[in-house]
Amino acid sequence: MKMDRISLLPNSILCDILSYLPTKEAVSTSILSSRWRHVWKELQVLDIDDTTSRPGLGWEARFASYVNAILARRNADYPIQKFRLTCYEYSERSLTILTWLDAVNGPYLQELYLCLEVACEIDLPEAILTSPSLKSLVLKHGEYFDCYEKFPNVYLPSLKNLELDGCVDPSKLLSGSPVLENLMLIVPNKDYGCYVYIPTIQMPRTLKRLIFEDNSTEDNNISHRVIDTPSLEYLYMKIIAKSKLQVSFSDFPNMVEAHLHIHHGRVEHVLWVPKLLVALRETKLLALKHCATECLFNGVTFEFPEFPRLLNLELDVACFNTDFLLNFLHNCHVLEDLVVHVLKSVVYCELYFHRSQFYVPAPPTMVSNCVTSHLKSFEFREYENSADEREFIEYLLQRGLVLKRVTIHLYYYLDQETKYDIVKELSAIPRGSTTCQLNFIDQKPVEHAATAAVKTHHHGPTALHSPAASSCLFSAPAFKFPEFHRLVNLEVDVPCFNTNFMLNFLHNCHVLEVLVVGIWTGFDSYTMEYNGPTPPTMVPNCVTSHLKSVEFRAYQDTADEREFIVYLLQKGLVLKTVTISIEPDFGQETKYEFVRELYAIPRVDGKLKTLRSDQLQNDFGCMNHE
Repeated sequence: MKMDRISLLPNSILCDILSYLPTKEAVSTSILSSRWRHVWKELQVLDIDDTTSRPGLGWEARFASYVNAILARRNADYPIQKFRLTCYEYSERSLTILTWLDAVNGPYLQELYLCLEVACEIDLPEAILTSPSLKSLVLKHGEYFDCYEKFPNVYLPSLKNLELDGCVDPSKLLSGSPVLENLMLIVPNKDYGCYVYIPTIQMPRTLKRLIFEDNSTEDNNISHRVIDTPSLEYLYMKIIAKSKLQVSFSDFPNMVEAHLHIHHGRVEHVLWVPKLLVALRETKLLALKHCATECLFNGVTFEFPEFPRLLNLELDVACFNTDFLLNFLHNCHVLEDLVVHVLKSVVYCELYFHRSQFYVPAPPTMVSNCVTSHLKSFEFREYENSADEREFIEYLLQRGLVLKRVTIHLYYYLDQETKYDIVKELSAIPRGSTTCQLNFIDQKPVEHAATAAVKTHHHGPTALHSPAASSCLFSAPAFKFPEFHRLVNLEVDVPCFNTNFMLNFLHNCHVLEVLVVGIWTGFDSYTMEYNGPTPPTMVPNCVTSHLKSVEFRAYQDTADEREFIVYLLQKGLVLKTVTISIEPDFGQETKYEFVRELYAIPRVDGKLKTLRSDQLQNDFGCMNHE
């Protein structure tokens, strides 16, 4: 019999472990043994949730009795440090909740999380709003809280984290938190169920992290939002801009990451957005959603600021414009990662953007420094192969001297023949970087996900990565694989396995060492037919002289799959490892039969070091044969 070592641990360690569980589960450990009977009573972290108590009549009364019992029986020598209450009690017994809050409040309480949806108004105890020890306060679903004018004394000298998403005026909490660093503030509109008009919101200057969503400005009342936070490092701002909204802000010299969602009906309502971009010029990551980018598209005489530290740039645009991108890149001197998402939705283009015109001057003719010296990764989403889009891809491929990866998500509604032509055309573009890996991702409505990656023999890198290879090549009529003279690693996902497809591929991968094959499961794409030619009868050079490792994922033991495994095991003269992961939906007996058949395949003596089935090692022990 094994020794119960965990029960030998001191209560302090056991309570630390139990504190990561909901309180209901922590209390249930009392039935394990007499050793555990009273351990939970020393917990200083309580996480109480009534959603698990709802079924059946009288659940509210049972839940209230349960919480009362926990608070009454716990050891008072261990004061509560963290209290989390999720309560959707629909009765009007607010006094019950207030009693619980009084019980947990004290000089040692550091974190308080309240997610309340109750049919009554609750005045938060003043003792909580003036707690000297409280470091984190989270108030969720607060539409039934009274406005904070009811709390004349709000002073939280230790509060570092504050999260609010209800119909409350946060002004007193913000002004009464002198060391606040993290703020998440979500202000709803009138449709939320209740409404509080907040004319001014002044963010504390001490903030380092701000998540701010303001929907109340949609009503177009006179509003002023002040973000004078020079220490800010993270900003997520989502706001509806109307004509009577004023936004003022400081510079952000310490900014690391900024995300902007600026919704607007007219561009003249957001003339402050270009100025905000200037204030964010020191950020390392900048993400502009479609409406925020539109503010710059229509910014007459707008000049991009210099971004001396920007490493990651994510742009959503309604229509692609090469000049816009090049002007941006010329001022991003050390940019390493660029993501561009072109929103092809008719709603976005017609209702919001009207095919925006770009008003700034033509970009400089010289290549931007970041493209030649720093840009390593580029991702293009919803690529449609317009003249502007193709021009930009060609520009980056030819001038990106340190590019490592270009990923192109083909537009959802392009037909397969068009997608194939795009892959062929872009793959033929000469590249300035010898290690640039070009990936195509095809997301078809039926197949859900398909990807293809093709590099021509002139520009191929040492590794070809094809996360799902792919209907573009699999169904392309009479497609001829190019020669891959330097390809060492190949990863291919196929809609259905076909030995001829794989052998044609391998015949053109002359020094391939590592091969990974995955089969899609659960999609209609398994009915696709391979339209390519019959492979040569001779064994590929890479199989006999270079291939050392093969991994087969979602193996189903079809005739084609088994034929391919037999082929590699018998012809792979330098193979060291073959790993087969069997499709998990098969029963254990079937999996065992697969393994027994595979191990019975003759192999080149002394060459294959390991054949293993990862899926069965936990059930049948290690199946490795040395």
